Amino acid sequence: MTPNELMWRVARDVCLLGAVLALAGAWLGGPGSAHGIATGVALALGNFGVLVARVCATNGTAGPARALW
Repeated sequence: MTPNELMWRVARDVCLLGAVLALAGAWLGGPGSAHGIATGVALALGNFGVLVARVCATNGTAGPARALW
């Protein structure tokens, strides 16, 4: 599995789970809960995307980029 395939698979699964949780949150806690869950999902996906990009950038390279880890 390539990093790009992993990123899209995780994004698909997290979005699906986030949508289910947002609907449940909207039903139980109102629109504020759904908004909070959707924001958390967006932050998690952004964070994972940056993590994948950094791993791909530092994988197999020597020097300052690897020192960031």
